[in-house]
Amino acid sequence: MARTFRRPHRTPTDGADAMSQVAASDWDHWFPNQRDKPDPGVFEIGLVLAGAISGGAYSAGVIDSLVEALDRWEAEKAKGDPDIPNHTVVLRVIAGASAGGMVGAIAGVALKYDFPHVSPAAPYDDKAADKDRNPLYRAWVKGIDIAPLLGATDLRDGRVPSLLDCAVLSKIAGQAVDYRGPPPPKRSWLPDALPVLLAVTNLRGVPYRLHHRGAPGFGHDMLMHRDHMAFLLTGLGDTPAYSMPTPPSVGGYVTLSGVNDSAKPEWKGLVQAALATGAFPLALAPRPLERWIGDYDCRLPGGAERDKVANTMTPLTPSWPPNQPPLCKFLCVDGGVMDNEPFELARMTLAGAIGFNPRKGEEANRAVVMIDPFCEPDGFGPEDDSRPLTDVAKALFSAMKNQARFKPSELDLAMNDDVYSRFLIAPSRDGARGARAIASGALGSFLGFFSEAYRHHDYMLGRKNARNFLRHHFALPESNPLFTNTWSDTARTNFAVPDDPTHLPIIPLFDQDEDWKASPSWPAGALSFAEGDPLDRALVARIDAVYAEIQKGLRNDARATTGDWWAKLKARAGVETGIGWFAIAWNVPGGIRAKLLETARAQIAAAIADINTRTFPGEQA
Repeated sequence: MARTFRRPHRTPTDGADAMSQVAASDWDHWFPNQRDKPDPGVFEIGLVLAGAISGGAYSAGVIDSLVEALDRWEAEKAKGDPDIPNHTVVLRVIAGASAGGMVGAIAGVALKYDFPHVSPAAPYDDKAADKDRNPLYRAWVKGIDIAPLLGATDLRDGRVPSLLDCAVLSKIAGQAVDYRGPPPPKRSWLPDALPVLLAVTNLRGVPYRLHHRGAPGFGHDMLMHRDHMAFLLTGLGDTPAYSMPTPPSVGGYVTLSGVNDSAKPEWKGLVQAALATGAFPLALAPRPLERWIGDYDCRLPGGAERDKVANTMTPLTPSWPPNQPPLCKFLCVDGGVMDNEPFELARMTLAGAIGFNPRKGEEANRAVVMIDPFCEPDGFGPEDDSRPLTDVAKALFSAMKNQARFKPSELDLAMNDDVYSRFLIAPSRDGARGARAIASGALGSFLGFFSEAYRHHDYMLGRKNARNFLRHHFALPESNPLFTNTWSDTARTNFAVPDDPTHLPIIPLFDQDEDWKASPSWPAGALSFAEGDPLDRALVARIDAVYAEIQKGLRNDARATTGDWWAKLKARAGVETGIGWFAIAWNVPGGIRAKLLETARAQIAAAIADINTRTFPGEQA
């Protein structure tokens, strides 16, 4: 039986709201140190969606394909044919960061309904095609585009929230959460309550104090910025997993029940969290979030105390200041800054705080499946002191980001081919892998926003790669107990992995191989770019609008200066002088504005030219 966390009891008067309290009887159920193994014939999976920016179209396509495969298998089992594989797969958790978190939030809502899947035979510009009614395709292929991102609806009162206009993102997120479709088919592969965990970078930080002997009353104070928002979508499937929680929030999970509606506070919270996890620093606007401080009593930040004798884990309790109100408010940027692949969130949900998922092929009963469009490493930083200061600053930011994401504990398992508890789906097309296989990889992974054809290609490649993953790689040795008494001899013959008949698929496929033989058409020629064309004019307009708004903001700050008339006059004169000199540097031929446009135009043109001329060495299964 799983042991519970050792945790001091807190009451609402301790600073945590009553809705955040976890009753002693519920604690083991929600936060076990080790979860009991699945029932015989059941395999549990957790999905991890890595940061992707515009590559989220690829991740969305993967999710679309996985849902279709599981629904199709469910329908085949319902026919009662004894030669259909009859074990059970259950999706226990979705965890995501950045664009992956946004995909995960959309998927969680969509799973409340039946929705059509995107056929490889339908042209992407067919307005009547089913994909226009697919919430994942609608958000990631049809909804997002560079044109509104270069608008100016977000600029007002001298405030520049971000380099791009993010108003359209709020609209897309709201539409996705409000998606309604027909009732879903029976989905025994879904639990009655599905955790959706969205990584965020908490700019305010959560305070912790480490106490040391020898300095009574003092401690070493630290701030944790790696954070996540936790939601529990209820009423999805008919597989018991976690009891329906009461009260409305427990242990940091916000329960989302009933009809989804972005106007309701709890569903609006999902919208805000989805926007926060994808708020790429500077380029996209940061988002404010809030939660009860008691939620953090349920967290296990790195370094949480483990009692090796009792085999339990004790969460670290935050060291809130005395004036901290029960409701904690904080500003967030992209979750991928600190945790681009929130693997551990999904793994701990599956296995428990100090548990682990069996790794050997003959014993595996749970697995974490990561979807990562950009799994290849970043380039190395500078090697000598010949680089300018700006390059050093960029390298420093990159180093801090990479170090925050570095997870040495996972390296050994990742390099072991005999581990069957973790899998990866990444872009692969005609011999190319990673960013070279998709159309969204250039311009810091923003290129996909420039063309619907690019996003469609990546979405369809995600569907194809997911299908090939299920057929060829997501499998266990035939001796695994999962297949005992659930597979007939005929099923073993018909569904064995084509390249290795000693392995059987965890999720069998029922579509035709021929439908997926060809890769989606590469979008060469779908987009061009030249100075003076509509895209270029929109780029120029955005740069000029941001510049003008910054000037307005400086003047507003000067007007708001307090003090006597002389102080106000000096402040206003100083600002106007600074604006004047900067205006000269901005507008002079070859000045700041010209250099910005020159650099942006060159990078955009080079990225599009690469798409238009890219070739692939050969077809890969």
